[in-house]
Amino acid sequence: MIVWGIDPSSKCGLAIYDAERSVSAAHCEVLDMKDSPNYYWYGAQLGRKLRSRVNDFGRPDIIVIEQGSESTQGTGINGIIWVWNVIGTVTGVFGVYGTPIATIHPATWRKPFYGIGFKPPQLPVMESIVVNGQKVRRQVVEKGKPKFQNDWKAAAVAKCENDGITLPPQKTLAHNAAEAFGVAHSWAHASVIDKEFHPAFMALLQQRNERPASVDLFGSAA
Repeated sequence: MIVWGIDPSSKCGLAIYDAERSVSAAHCEVLDMKDSPNYYWYGAQLGRKLRSRVNDFGRPDIIVIEQGSESTQGTGINGIIWVWNVIGTVTGVFGVYGTPIATIHPATWRKPFYGIGFKPPQLPVMESIVVNGQKVRRQVVEKGKPKFQNDWKAAAVAKCENDGITLPPQKTLAHNAAEAFGVAHSWAHASVIDKEFHPAFMALLQQRNERPASVDLFGSAA
C-alpha cells in the first residue's frame, strides 16, 4: 500500500511510503520550484512534478496532507497563499486520478509517529532589539525565565535519520521532507476530505488489520 505525505509550503515536502516495506525504503524529497516567478507558475510546475512522481513511483493508494487552521495555515499572507496553492494543486491533480485524499493535524500525526510521551528538543525563542544603535539578537525572557519552544523540525529530522530514511542533504529543507514522512506514516489517523473516499479509506484500514471503528473519518483518531 502506497501512501504519499504532503507538507505544504513553498518548499513542499513529499514522502512516498510503502506501508508494507521498511520505513528506510521511503522516498523523501522537497519539491522546490526555485525558478517560479509567481504563484500561478508555481502551481503549474508543482502539478507537473506530481505527475512525474506518479510516472516514477506509481499512483498512490491515498494522499495525506498536513492540516493547519483553515483560515491561517501558513505564516503571513505570503505563507498562506503558498500553502493553499500547494493544497489546491495536490487536490486538483489527485482529484482527477480519483485517489482518496485526507488531511491530518500536526498534533494528530505526531503522537503515533514519535510515541506517547515524546518530548521534542527545545529551541530558544529569539528577538531582535536595538542596543546603542546596533541591532542585536537575544533570547526572549518572560517572567524572569528564558523562553523556549518545541523544535519539531529537528525532532522530525532526527527521527527519520534514526530510522534510516534518506533526507535531502540541505539542512534547511530536510525538515519539510521529514515531516512529510511523519504525515504519511500516520495516515490511518487522518480524516478523508469527502464521503466519496470513505469506502476506499475503510478498505485500506482493513488491509492494515486495523479496526475501522477506531477512526472517526471526519474527525481525529479515537
